[in-house]
Amino acid sequence: MILLKSISAGASSVFYGLFFNSPKKSIIGNFITGFIGMFIYYIFFGKLDTKFVPLVISSFIIGIMAELLARIFKFPATVYLVPSLIPQVPGLAMFRTMQGLAMQNLDAVLSNALDTLICATALALGIVLSTIFSKSINRVRMKSRKFKR
Repeated sequence: MILLKSISAGASSVFYGLFFNSPKKSIIGNFITGFIGMFIYYIFFGKLDTKFVPLVISSFIIGIMAELLARIFKFPATVYLVPSLIPQVPGLAMFRTMQGLAMQNLDAVLSNALDTLICATALALGIVLSTIFSKSINRVRMKSRKFKR
């Protein structure tokens, strides 16, 4: 079941990439990052039974993979990052928050808005951590090149 959900997340990453006019050469990278990101999410979600930590870990891995693929294929990292994160966005919780607002159901609004906020924060934290990690690796590489001269 996890494998099927991960494959469908990879496929949706490809289709989101096509929707956003990503280069055709990035399709395989979109599938791989979407697949691996969702696979890691489901593995950690099954073990931890919380959403925050698995989303941070999976978005961190997606961010690292996006940076690597961007360097390999000479595209911006966002070409791989954005389509691969979209399957992890808590769309149902956002919908239920808006539905609760329309129905004036404060309990539904608060619980679903909190879930949405936690998931969005986890995704953003994973992206920020992967960017910081990538920048620090670049900084170390540049310093080592400077000393070799």
